Amino acid sequence: MDDIHWHPRECHRPVHHTTAPGVALSRSSSQAAASQAAAPAGRAPRSGRGRASRPRRGRASRRIPRRLSQLVAGLLLYGASSALLVRSGLGLEPWNVLHQGLSKLTGLSIGTVVTIMGGVVLLLWIPLRQKPGLGTVANVLLIGAAMDATLAVVPDAGNPAARVALMIAGVVLNGLATGLYIAARFGPGPRDGLMTGLHRVTGRSIRLIRTLLELVVVATGFLLGGSLGIGTIVYALAIGPLAQLALRLCAIPGEPPRRRGPRPGRLLRPGTHPHPRARPRPGRRRRPPGRGARRHPRHLGPDPPQHHRHPEVTGSGDTSAVTRLPDPTPRPRPRPLPRPRHPYLDHPSPIPFAHRGGAADGLENTAAAFRRAADAGYRYFETDVHTTADGRLVAFHDPTLDRVTDARGRIARLPWSAVRRARVAGREPLPLFEELLEEFPDARWNVDLKAESALEPLVSLVRRANAWDRVCVGSFNEGRVARARRAAGERLATSFGVRGVVGLRLRSYGIPAALRAGAVAAQVPEAQGGVRVVDRRFVREAHARGLQVHVWTVNDPARMEALLDLGVDGIMTDHLETLRTVLTGRGAWG
Repeated sequence: MDDIHWHPRECHRPVHHTTAPGVALSRSSSQAAASQAAAPAGRAPRSGRGRASRPRRGRASRRIPRRLSQLVAGLLLYGASSALLVRSGLGLEPWNVLHQGLSKLTGLSIGTVVTIMGGVVLLLWIPLRQKPGLGTVANVLLIGAAMDATLAVVPDAGNPAARVALMIAGVVLNGLATGLYIAARFGPGPRDGLMTGLHRVTGRSIRLIRTLLELVVVATGFLLGGSLGIGTIVYALAIGPLAQLALRLCAIPGEPPRRRGPRPGRLLRPGTHPHPRARPRPGRRRRPPGRGARRHPRHLGPDPPQHHRHPEVTGSGDTSAVTRLPDPTPRPRPRPLPRPRHPYLDHPSPIPFAHRGGAADGLENTAAAFRRAADAGYRYFETDVHTTADGRLVAFHDPTLDRVTDARGRIARLPWSAVRRARVAGREPLPLFEELLEEFPDARWNVDLKAESALEPLVSLVRRANAWDRVCVGSFNEGRVARARRAAGERLATSFGVRGVVGLRLRSYGIPAALRAGAVAAQVPEAQGGVRVVDRRFVREAHARGLQVHVWTVNDPARMEALLDLGVDGIMTDHLETLRTVLTGRGAWG
């Protein structure tokens, strides 16, 4: 039968329940029903939000000044503690490594950079649909100003003892400041909000997203000249325990957190949605269940509508204990983006590349080296190109002749008549790239654009020789590759630059990142700066997007075997016989 029950905290509307056989009402709901039945006609039962709750609201309003003062004090102390770490010279916390690097690059004060970067990070909240609070805005405005003010009055440490003292004071004060402003409960800072927003959008763990963000920030800041040192390590190890202790000391008594979903003691009529705002809109087509689709837990009551999502309930009919709500967080998975196979990749995988023709004997990027590679059965050659002062395209790695030839000077400043007289290892001349295309008509060339000036001559040569199927262009400079692709169109095979590789790496962890279209391969080192680039996750993500993975430069047979086990599509090596032996042993040479 249908009963109407008044919930103590929801007196403004009745809550309908259908009592099914074997489903018992909770004690609180039964009491509410009894009181409702005993109430005079035309008079609603008394709400729990009566006079007894007014003093509680008064106490909450009296806590606002304390919360505000604690927020401001925490942010000012945070800026001051960061300034102490700067003056110690022993290393900064991760984000300030980036801020210091940008400060050196732009000439702005580090506090100004902190404020600007806070605003930039705040803009990233928009696509993540994060809403800033008072604490978020105050974080952007106060920390940078406090940092500059402290730097103006605290001098650099003059001796090691003073530097260590400043470092310890900065770390301890930073932990206290973190506890102060977080306990004020006025919203997260811009960087914390970015982390939680990415967690909500991607469904990945906070730990993973925080770690990746910190690594990217530290690496970028270090490359820009930010300070890494013992202070960075001490901060990373100590900030967690210090902030936790400070949160306990600075906690402000407040109301218990609101429970999301149906409250204990409240029963739901079948078809009643626990989250009205999340109720499906009428007439909208639903996604069929499958990979990534949300699965619906059990419902309370007989034959519930399948388009509603309800919490699971435990016990034999005791609905006052809600144990689990459906997870509303979408977990997107990368969708495969199949690409047509470029003719350049018309070779059984894995592809063996002769790196600079096989640079182990010192005759790198010479016609003699490429002849020896061709005699060994290699069809794919890796080389680099520069242009001379008169616009000739030379196959050579370095910008100068000094390292491997008997001549000296920068190639871009010398005419071809002078460059051609240089000898690699005192024996072999430097070849023009067009000469290599003519001498090895069946070879495929992986060309690294080493200079902007080489872009137009290379595209013109490929067009003139109709070598679209024989050349793949790559560069560390993502913009250079993009300009080559625009100049040549889709006929030119290209590989990812650094930005594309980083984006692909982030996507392998489920973190959204932009990828330029048009590349046919990701050509990467196995590791860079102690950070592993190629693993099974990276290879799987590349293959899902129709990209091959070529790894350079691998000379150890054990590493070759390990990479082939991961499923890479090509290996570049200086040791031609070693790679040939490994592939032959696996039945993959041909």
